[in-house]
Amino acid sequence: MLADVTTGALKDIQFSQQKADYVTGIAKIFADGILTKDQLMTIPDFKARKKALTDLKGVGEWTANYVLMKCLGDPQCIPHGDIGLLNALANHDIISQRSETDKIDGFFQTFAGWESYAVFYLWRSLTVRN
Repeated sequence: MLADVTTGALKDIQFSQQKADYVTGIAKIFADGILTKDQLMTIPDFKARKKALTDLKGVGEWTANYVLMKCLGDPQCIPHGDIGLLNALANHDIISQRSETDKIDGFFQTFAGWESYAVFYLWRSLTVRN
C-alpha cells in the first residue's frame, strides 16, 4: 500500500523529499477513509474534485492535481510547480524561466481538456536521450 511506502523508496524513483511526503500523506488520507477514490469519483466536475482534495489539511495544488491525474486518470490536470515539468518546458523552449506562468498557461490552453497527456509526454521527454 502506498501509504506504507517510505519516502526513501519514492526518492529512489526521482521524487523529492517534499513530493514523497505529499504523496504518502494523501495515500494515508485515502487509507484512513477520510476521503476515498470512490467518493472523489462521485463528484461531477474537475474543479469540485480538486477542491475536495485541497480542502484537506496539507493538500495543495500540486498534490491535488497529481492525485487526480494518477489515481483518477483525469485528463485536465497540470501539476503546477513540478520541477520535472518545468525542466521539460524549458528543454522544449516553451519557457526560459520557471516564473513564466503566463507562457505555461498559454501552452496548456492548446491542450485544453487533455492537459494531463501533455504533462505525461513532457515528463517522458526528460528521459529521451539525443
